[in-house]
Amino acid sequence: MENPKNILDLQAKDSEIQTSQKRLREIEAQLSDNSLVTNASKIDEAIQLQFQNISTQIRRLEGDNNTLQTQQKSITTKIYGGSITSQKELTALQDELTNLEGRIEGLEDSLLSAMVDYDKYEEGVKKSSENLSAVQEKRESLVQRISTEKQKLELDLASLEVTRSELQAKIPSTLYATYERLRKSKDGLAVSVMQGERCSACNISVPMQIAQTVASTDEIRFCNSCQRILMTAD
Repeated sequence: MENPKNILDLQAKDSEIQTSQKRLREIEAQLSDNSLVTNASKIDEAIQLQFQNISTQIRRLEGDNNTLQTQQKSITTKIYGGSITSQKELTALQDELTNLEGRIEGLEDSLLSAMVDYDKYEEGVKKSSENLSAVQEKRESLVQRISTEKQKLELDLASLEVTRSELQAKIPSTLYATYERLRKSKDGLAVSVMQGERCSACNISVPMQIAQTVASTDEIRFCNSCQRILMTAD
């Protein structure tokens, strides 16, 4: 091995690659998660539908009311028009008129209640539409921003992979295999830079002989506690 620090540089590069890959996974998750827009859209659709139902109800009530009022006018005309020939006919018309007046009163109450709901949902439609637009705008801005970040990360990652391959080529295959085994079992930290005579990874003192060997030679030694490859900062 030309330079024992190559393996430390490799670990640093692997750390950068891991960080970039993690961020790319986060971005992919964000790009695929359109739940906020979906939820806002469903709420808007529900309010729009309810508003349409109330509008239809109002039109129906108004139509029914107009029909009853026409009937009321017709019966009133008969009663006061002088065309009634018997008391029985007059009584029947008066009863029908009373019934119509009650039905009209009930319809007008229902119409008034529907108009109150109409005003509420009209305001709700406006707010839900504005909210949907705001959520969509925020989503579009996020997608644009993280898509740009993703492109940059992918380019950076490709460059990192090239550099990593170059570093790996300088490391003996046996040592590289050891490095990979430790990296997988030690949460990505296979190499530990000594701080004085302590392993920086586990903070345990390293025997003096091992510490001196690491400091003065290119010989690869391992921490007697955590088994990581030891290096000095120099």
